[in-house]
Amino acid sequence: MELSYKDILNTKSRFYCIGIYIHDFGEKLQLLEISIKNDDVNIEDRFETESLDELLGHAKKEYPILLHISGSGILSKRLDSNTSYRNEILFNADVEDFHFFEYKQEDDVYISVIRKELLSSYIEKINDKDKFVVDVSIGPFVLKTINTIFPDTMVVKTPFYELSFKGNLIDSFNQHSNSSVNTVINDEQFNEQELPLFASFLEYKFDSNLLDFDTTFLNKNKEEQKFKNWFKSLGAGMLFFYLASLFVGHFVLDSYTKKLAEKESQYAVSQQTLATLSAMRAEKELKEKILFTSGLNNTDYVAKFVLDICNSIPNAIELNTLEVFPLIRKARDNEKLNLDIDHILIEGESDNDTDFNIWLTELKHLEWIKKVELDYHQELKSDNLFSLKLSI
Repeated sequence: MELSYKDILNTKSRFYCIGIYIHDFGEKLQLLEISIKNDDVNIEDRFETESLDELLGHAKKEYPILLHISGSGILSKRLDSNTSYRNEILFNADVEDFHFFEYKQEDDVYISVIRKELLSSYIEKINDKDKFVVDVSIGPFVLKTINTIFPDTMVVKTPFYELSFKGNLIDSFNQHSNSSVNTVINDEQFNEQELPLFASFLEYKFDSNLLDFDTTFLNKNKEEQKFKNWFKSLGAGMLFFYLASLFVGHFVLDSYTKKLAEKESQYAVSQQTLATLSAMRAEKELKEKILFTSGLNNTDYVAKFVLDICNSIPNAIELNTLEVFPLIRKARDNEKLNLDIDHILIEGESDNDTDFNIWLTELKHLEWIKKVELDYHQELKSDNLFSLKLSI
């Protein structure tokens, strides 16, 4: 399929392209404000921060948002294209819990995977600011659109990956550290955080069908954005009509003013009632989120803790006990259980101090572990007994 850059320039429009890059040390966020006018794409604004609230505060207009996410929590791989490749990348996890962003090339499939829960959390934060995401891209493979529309571009980079092309095919993709390389596209320079955002914009506007991603979960957001655009277009006319009606009514009939005052009073009471209900609803949702994120009612959290710990254990270490949310004290009859939801207790044996120390280091690097405490570590014959307390 032959693609032309000019094909996307058929309408005047503006977009906010937001990039969320999740590093081990935290998040970096990038904003591009892109406009189409005079048959050309213009970068109107660039903004970089480490706070999503600060970025959304900077993006004051009601433009549709194109969201790109990459980094920790997103798995990107090249797999053989077969009927079970999604199960291969997820092992025993439920495919219904994940979003898949895919590019198929000959007998290969380049795929990026993100948990639906993680993606939804970012979209909800944006929606809470009365802004709406209308399209999403995940991982590095959206950069294929750059090569498709600008075929002379042979190497592109994100903060985490480098993609190389031969002709119009991906030749390789590899992880790399951020090297702050700029790429020139159509006389415009883009850094490694900005380039995936520009690619996401091109893919959304051109809709090349090269990339496979089910966006039906965004339908509500798209409808909300259409309504806001429609309301904005008609707002000036509606305001003029309202003011004209009010002006005529004021001079034609005095009683109309009294009725209007009554209506406004009723409206104020209704708004106050709605505000109270909204606050109560928000408080209810917050409490539900606190309960959900605590992990007490979510077996996925417990399974992740156990799986991460077990996957990190070297052969030289043998666990005797592993207690997630241990009892603070033994409960009496008819007394509720008192669980320590902030700690995990581990006891075991190790016959190799080097492996044991390496394992402690790996545990400290798990993102959900806040602190690792060694209660005792004493030598007994050829084995070392140990007891760990993990703060989560």
